[in-house]
Amino acid sequence: MKFDSGAYAVVTQTLSAFEHHQTVKITGTKASTLAAWSGAKDRTREPTFALRAFDGEKVETIPITKITGELFELEDQIDMMVHAVRDGQPPVARAKMAVGQSRCAWRPRNRSTPSRKSI
Repeated sequence: MKFDSGAYAVVTQTLSAFEHHQTVKITGTKASTLAAWSGAKDRTREPTFALRAFDGEKVETIPITKITGELFELEDQIDMMVHAVRDGQPPVARAKMAVGQSRCAWRPRNRSTPSRKSI
């Protein structure tokens, strides 16, 4: 993705026959951040994850106090829904709120080029 300011971003995700890894690196002119998550499967109960920041002088590991991953997020969503029903509260998010939020503003420049190639 290229931005009008001249900045750009590269987004990748690779899933293979084994394991699941996601890494995000954000680099600016004065600092950078790295977030990484790995598991034997996307629905693992024992992921490894890290968040690190570089301020131009030193790298700092930022503590993550809650285990993350799909199973943990699903448990949180179920808990929030049970709370909403039991306590008579509106859900944290409604379907109408999501409409349009998941659309990506970026579009491939050449739509005739497939995004995946068979090997």
